[in-house]
Amino acid sequence: MFGFFIKAYEALFFKNEDLAKSLSPAGNAPGTDRLDRLIMRISRLNIFAIGGFVLLFALGLFALPHLLSEFGRHGVAILSKYRWVALGVVGVFLGLVVWIIFLRYLLAKKAIESQADVEKYRLQLELMGKHDSPGQLTGPGHDRLKLPQDTSSDKSAADKHDRSDS
Repeated sequence: MFGFFIKAYEALFFKNEDLAKSLSPAGNAPGTDRLDRLIMRISRLNIFAIGGFVLLFALGLFALPHLLSEFGRHGVAILSKYRWVALGVVGVFLGLVVWIIFLRYLLAKKAIESQADVEKYRLQLELMGKHDSPGQLTGPGHDRLKLPQDTSSDKSAADKHDRSDS
């Protein structure tokens, strides 16, 4: 803290040309090592901002443990006095979590069922031969599977061809 006060006094009442020269862009030459660059970055910061951070840090080190212990003491007292209210709040919260999980389960189940129905109807259309899309039961580069409808029409066409030859 003493160093902060000296630096602040110097910054307020004296102009330091040496500091201005050291803060010039030439100080960032690639030949400098990492420690020098870190010190240069820190020295560019406003001394009052650094002092404020140091002051807040010192107060935080003192106040934070005290505040946590006070909140803990009062929280335990409130929980012991109003136990049923706290248990009710926890129960409602857990009920909401379970309800949301259940609703997500129902939504996923419904999506899976609708996808299965769409696939079932697509396969039925494909097997009945009423759909002109390429068959998905065969791999790429393979002919479409012969359906029962196709084989009966092929037989009738072959029968007609045989009858015409005779």
